[in-house]
Amino acid sequence: MPQEYPLSVRFRAEELYVEGGLNFEEVAKASRAIVKEVCGEDKGVSVSQLKRWSEEDKKNEGQSWPEKRDERQGTLKQIERDKLLLMRELLDVARSTLDPQKVYAFVRLDKKSAAGARRPEETPAPEIDRPALFLEDMQFIAKVLREKDPEGLKVFARSFDLIVERFKRDHAQAA
Repeated sequence: MPQEYPLSVRFRAEELYVEGGLNFEEVAKASRAIVKEVCGEDKGVSVSQLKRWSEEDKKNEGQSWPEKRDERQGTLKQIERDKLLLMRELLDVARSTLDPQKVYAFVRLDKKSAAGARRPEETPAPEIDRPALFLEDMQFIAKVLREKDPEGLKVFARSFDLIVERFKRDHAQAA
């Protein structure tokens, strides 16, 4: 006899299938983490149960999960096409009138399209080499002091170890 799962498990499984683009086998694997989170049990939803839920949705809502996914993908394609048409129209109007509002509208829409095309995992944040940056700053300060205030450079040299020690301590707390 199939086990009763909370509706939240069913809804998240449907979301993975329809919006996430996973197939039934992949959803079944991913459901293990969902069931563990929601129910505290270390087991997943079977493929046959997922297919039953899909067929129940077809009876109740008129669409199975594959049909919902197809409709969603078709809608997303239409939205992208409409955005491109809108961008072309905005560009034509902006080019012919040079109206700043139209130019701004086109630029904003173009930026949103470009941002949506990039996936976050494709553009990782650059790693900052803090110690190297620190040393570059110290070299710059020493160079300026050597040119402008040779006595200040001597004070800087005497305090250099203290400065480095404090930097290491503060940097260790930030990491």
